[in-house]
Amino acid sequence: MTPDEKADRIIKGMVATGVAAGGVPVPLLIPFMGAVAGGVVAIGTCYGVELSKRDAWKLIRQFFKAAGFVYMSALVGGQFMVWLLTPTGLGTPAAMALDAVTSAAVAYAAGTAAKHYFKGHTSQAELRAIVRGAVVEARRNLTTGRETK
Repeated sequence: MTPDEKADRIIKGMVATGVAAGGVPVPLLIPFMGAVAGGVVAIGTCYGVELSKRDAWKLIRQFFKAAGFVYMSALVGGQFMVWLLTPTGLGTPAAMALDAVTSAAVAYAAGTAAKHYFKGHTSQAELRAIVRGAVVEARRNLTTGRETK
């Protein structure tokens, strides 16, 4: 199996974790982000790079900084809507669906950015395009029922 195939398998696991974390009506942000960091560490290993989870966190922050503050604020704004809808009871299913899509999109974006980063795409412009494109692709695929790559 090639490093790209291994990384793609890890990214699918990260997306599944995002969907599962969003599908549970309790806050799982800390364990979910730990899983995302673990996925970035595993992707680095596919390309011969050894990272600690602390280094993975720094790298994930770099990916999302590259995407831009306004863009990431809009993504996190979706999480705010989840927190508003959940306590209403009637809004819980919609909130869980929104949370699952947002969490999976974040996981897919982090995994995809890591894969490209370890392949040498390290400029801010490249990372911005990769993260933004991955979020859009993941949201589109998750809301239409198609599988992300």
